[in-house]
Amino acid sequence: MQPTMNPWLRWMCFFAVVMILATMTPGAFPREAPSLSAQLGTRISTVEASHLNLLRKYFDEQRDHVDEFVFKVWVPTYAEEVFQEPDIANLWDQAVASEEMTDRINFISKLGLDIQQKIDKKRQELITPLDEAEREIERQLRDEYIQLRNRSEHALSSEEHFATELNNIVRSF
Repeated sequence: MQPTMNPWLRWMCFFAVVMILATMTPGAFPREAPSLSAQLGTRISTVEASHLNLLRKYFDEQRDHVDEFVFKVWVPTYAEEVFQEPDIANLWDQAVASEEMTDRINFISKLGLDIQQKIDKKRQELITPLDEAEREIERQLRDEYIQLRNRSEHALSSEEHFATELNNIVRSF
């Protein structure tokens, strides 16, 4: 035979547990919780903006390094290779030896356009992976901050829901 608890005693135990929880609730869920949560959301947004700004500055700096490499290292090396080609060297010698200014202008215009296209192609070849990496990292950062905001909002709504339910239980007595 199982011992039965007096209904009045059961009611008092339940009431005591609810009262203990109710007195703990104000400490666990301060009245400032909604404003603190809003401040947290603002701070998360501020940190996200700073993080993305830092990312952009970093990749801008990397693009500057690419430009420096292209113009200080790659262009001189490429120009040297171009002028070592026998056909180009021969045309250059003819243009320089010519008395006609138009011969030199035509040579430089034609070769300059070809060289500029090669420079642009090389620069783009080096910049494209940086642009892709920046876009991917930015996408990942934005996703992480969205998840962080969602977790923050969910935690607040869970706390508010718990506090509301607990208050409803206390009021029902």
